[in-house]
Amino acid sequence: MNCAQLIGLVAHLAYWNVFGHFNKLPLDLYHRRQIFISFSSIRDQLDAKYRGKLSYYILLVPMLLLAIRLEIEVIFKNQYPKFFSEEHHEKIAMKLINDLIT
Repeated sequence: MNCAQLIGLVAHLAYWNVFGHFNKLPLDLYHRRQIFISFSSIRDQLDAKYRGKLSYYILLVPMLLLAIRLEIEVIFKNQYPKFFSEEHHEKIAMKLINDLIT
């Protein structure tokens, strides 16, 4: 399992879906879909590897989602400290990011 690749793909997708409209050269829908497909492919590989194992769905998937959420939050808060210093901006951005992850 390549957690770093999974987190990186989610971070890119979150950036382009939440903050992408601020970028002068936004990523088009086709490439955003490609990121989603890559993410889904990794998830499908995990599902196939652990098919039929109850501990995967009870323990590993929730822990993986939690790790992704925490890592994405750290990435964005460290990268954009001024933006996230305002409580209103942080609440809206984190809700959008968490909705994307969900």
